[in-house]
Amino acid sequence: VPGCPPRPEALLAALIKLQEKIMKEDPVGEGRIVSLPGRNG
Repeated sequence: VPGCPPRPEALLAALIKLQEKIMKEDPVGEGRIVSLPGRNG
């Protein structure tokens, strides 16, 4: 987010952009295995 401190409009625009990016991703769920490093049982 540009600016120091960022303007409220810029912060809100960044949050909306992030939300749109998250909504476009495939959800973690069926058919997808997620492994966390260091958790090998």
